[in-house]
Amino acid sequence: MTSAPPWSYGEAFTRNLGLVTADEQQRLRSSRVAIAGLGGVGGIDLVTLARLGIGRFTIADPDVFETRNTNRQYGATLSTQGRPKADVMRDIVLDINPEAEIRMFRDPLGAANADAFLEGCNVLVDGIDAFEIDLRRVLFRNARARGIYALGAGGRAPNAESRIPSGIRTAASFGVAVAPFALVILWLNHALYGGALRSGYGQLNAMFSPANISSNALRYGRWLLQTQTVVIFLGFLASRVVPKDRRGRVWLALALILTTAAIYFAYTPFEDWSYLRFLMPAIALLIVLTSVVLAASASRLGFRASCVLLTLIAVALGFNGVASARDRLAFQMHALEQRYRSSGMVVRDRLPPAAAPSGPRRR
Repeated sequence: MTSAPPWSYGEAFTRNLGLVTADEQQRLRSSRVAIAGLGGVGGIDLVTLARLGIGRFTIADPDVFETRNTNRQYGATLSTQGRPKADVMRDIVLDINPEAEIRMFRDPLGAANADAFLEGCNVLVDGIDAFEIDLRRVLFRNARARGIYALGAGGRAPNAESRIPSGIRTAASFGVAVAPFALVILWLNHALYGGALRSGYGQLNAMFSPANISSNALRYGRWLLQTQTVVIFLGFLASRVVPKDRRGRVWLALALILTTAAIYFAYTPFEDWSYLRFLMPAIALLIVLTSVVLAASASRLGFRASCVLLTLIAVALGFNGVASARDRLAFQMHALEQRYRSSGMVVRDRLPPAAAPSGPRRR
């Protein structure tokens, strides 16, 4: 039986060249990485870095391997049950690189030994449990004080929170984030106008009414069709063309569109098309969703054909938008609005200094 050739660092890690240069490989060889926690995250990180050629490690974990670790922890095997994780992972690294220098901490990490743990290290890898917030804070602050990077890829075991659908968690997070601003607005309304549901335009129940919904829906729908063409309504089909993992975002955008529309459909009716500006937040989102539908549909024609088709559609919509704005005097809007300023100047110049406007007197 032939004996194995002597182990060589250069030969063992030669296949890394190309990912790193020869000089960078030598820098890895002389670098020290501290890894706190050797379970599902820290264990695989340690082995990966050892195969990358890191020459020095400081590792810490006070636990032993158990059967329940088998599904996710690199060092958990039948033969390692009951053995300290630090000892097992040290042996695995030395089996990869017998020249590796390894310092071990078998006691729990904390404020008392964090400084010694990070001594001489270039990088800290966070592999500790997700709920160890205080320990993570201690290690990260110490790493920052030393000017070294702290890297993490937080693993988390399933818990009650993770069983809540992501859409509900997102909606709840959004609600929590919005709530302080909503309370500030209500407080300002009360301070400025005498009531939380009052505004500078008057009482909310005087400005909004369900009776306005049908007439405003017809007005805004007609104006939207006239200014944006029927193409804009393709946005409502976006959920049919995007991948399943992105449909949640589409449904959120559609919900925002419909919410904005519902608010202003109930608002005081106006006859001028320019009040379509109330729906600008919804229109912007609808244009984005329409673009998604057009791009997904055109992509079936091939790259060049889809580019040509989308360019023609964009140009056609652009010309239509300019023509629609011109016909509705949108480019003269500044001059039209000037009449309000002119009226104010006339009132200012012609009324006596002590005059005050008043409504009709009641008898």
